[in-house]
Amino acid sequence: MILTEAQTTWTMNIIIRALMYLVQSYHEYFERRNDNLYGSKKVKLPKYVTFTKVYDEQVKLYGRTREAVTNTIHICKDRDVLKEYLSSREKEVVDMMMTLFDEEQVMRAYVESEKMEAAKKAIGRMLQKGKLTVNEIADYFPDLSI
Repeated sequence: MILTEAQTTWTMNIIIRALMYLVQSYHEYFERRNDNLYGSKKVKLPKYVTFTKVYDEQVKLYGRTREAVTNTIHICKDRDVLKEYLSSREKEVVDMMMTLFDEEQVMRAYVESEKMEAAKKAIGRMLQKGKLTVNEIADYFPDLSI
């Protein structure tokens, strides 16, 4: 299962919507299987949950690298987890996972730039109010060029 949403600008609401899509997808999955979520018997999770657990283990060993992704695929195929899908679409899965890493990097860069912009605005207000001098602000914000 892959959940995607096209968005031209970042907003924190994407996270909320992604969680809602995920919950809805799980709900539909368990309904199709007629699983009793309110019973005491443990329901069986989809195989892609196992895939993500294996992937998390590999990330701990190799970081967010191509090696972690390819090892995950090989381990899952050996354990008969999504074997048919991974066998027929291995390159596609690797490419998709590597693209996710790139998007995570973009997101981190965006968050960092937003923090810098907020700091610059705060510095501007401090200067306008005469709270601190330029040199004093530089001591508090050494990473910013004023």
